[in-house]
Amino acid sequence: MRTLVTKKFSGDNEDYLKAALRYGNDVILAMELCRYLPSFMVPYVCPAIMSFSGSMDRIAGYVRKVVVERLRQQDESKPLPFDCVSWVIVLSFAIRNLCLHPEYIEPLTEEVRGTLNQPPESQYKHMPLLESFMRESSRINPLDGLTIHRKVMQPFTFSTGTHVPVGKIICVPQEALMRDPKYYENPLTFDGFRFVVPEDRESDEPQLKYTDIAAGFPFWGTPNKAW
Repeated sequence: MRTLVTKKFSGDNEDYLKAALRYGNDVILAMELCRYLPSFMVPYVCPAIMSFSGSMDRIAGYVRKVVVERLRQQDESKPLPFDCVSWVIVLSFAIRNLCLHPEYIEPLTEEVRGTLNQPPESQYKHMPLLESFMRESSRINPLDGLTIHRKVMQPFTFSTGTHVPVGKIICVPQEALMRDPKYYENPLTFDGFRFVVPEDRESDEPQLKYTDIAAGFPFWGTPNKAW
């Protein structure tokens, strides 16, 4: 909860912690209830549920303080705080895999050192080993088993004959795809340099980047670059 507004504003603030916990419950309640309501009622019922406990307004107040503070720092040309929210999960898995497979530490370290004489804005562009290691770490440790959740608004029949009625939730089996032998040889084995290709040695940039999307790598959701 604290990652949203930093320790400076939340600290041991009991009101914020209670509001954050209640907000999560309100979201689930509103989501499940609105699934069974006629569409014309959703814009009225959902906001009513979310505002009933006041948790959303209380959290917004704390978040607003962070936004105002950041805007003030930006106006004064002060360096913005270095923080992390979602990517810390990915980083923690990468560090864990380094600990489990220490043989990758030396080649990755040498690759990073080899870019230190390049301009800062281009240092990250030619690290095929690191790109591959991060991609493999995410493949082995997906954030969710399912991704790209979508609610069916109109009945649809796929070319295979599978019919999806209105109101059903469809999604992509992220974990299953990223561990499918169809896409990966020995899919349950961690291979940090699985995605390195020979062309990377002579190219200015890796052929396959961590942020690239593929049929067997729906880690970033829809088929667009994540960065």
